[in-house]
Amino acid sequence: MNKVITFSDSNYFKYGQFFLKTRKNVEADFILYGPDLDHDQISLLSSLNITYRNIDPDLFNSKMQFLKFQVMHDEIDCKGGGVSFVDFDTLFVKDWSNIFSFDFDIGVTVRKDFVKKKIYRAYANGGVIFCKNSKKSKELCKYAMDVMIRGKDDNLKEYDFIFKTLEEGRPAHKTHYRTTLRWWVDQVFLSSLVLKNINEGGSVKGNEVFFNFKDYCIGMFDCSIYNLLDPSIGVIKTLMHNKTSYILHLKQQGRNKIEKIRRIL
Repeated sequence: MNKVITFSDSNYFKYGQFFLKTRKNVEADFILYGPDLDHDQISLLSSLNITYRNIDPDLFNSKMQFLKFQVMHDEIDCKGGGVSFVDFDTLFVKDWSNIFSFDFDIGVTVRKDFVKKKIYRAYANGGVIFCKNSKKSKELCKYAMDVMIRGKDDNLKEYDFIFKTLEEGRPAHKTHYRTTLRWWVDQVFLSSLVLKNINEGGSVKGNEVFFNFKDYCIGMFDCSIYNLLDPSIGVIKTLMHNKTSYILHLKQQGRNKIEKIRRIL
């Protein structure tokens, strides 16, 4: 059975209303990790067959993005299928279980427009991550956590390179440090894998591209299909009618249009 994992605290819960509304479009076990959901929020999850797992508030607030790989690691039971981490401010157009027929250990959603512009820190988006429910994927999640804790790795020099673009020569309010595990570490790690492939002569052309890294297979999946980051109303209307993508990621721009989106759905 496939699993879908997400995070939310009580204040952010309102931004997951479309995640909850479209949960029925996906055949999987759903699990939400959170530090402080109240009785009504937990009851709503239960009514939608979503398991709530409480997580320590201090850990959640200090290491939130790092914890994506921790919970995926912990939820992988090596029984087949796949484990997906999906941000809570998303909605599901259709089930993506067919993705796990591809041969990969971790799946990265790639922003081709940012690759073209060489915006290294966002070659990948950390809001949707796919893993096989297998021993190798579990090992790769552990490797990702080790890289984040150390802040670098000789086999993935791209991680150090990208973080230097965030740490050096930027205004203080735009500076992000690799030692702060709450933000950026997930996206930088995933973007590092994409950059690694490019540095070794690979490309991101195609909807699904695969390459080998440290005896693991990395899948690179086009954001426009697997993790659409355009929350414009026209795009949402077309998407819901034609079902050309799997997951729509609202992000801040989309979260500001909740009332309009509700009328579409």
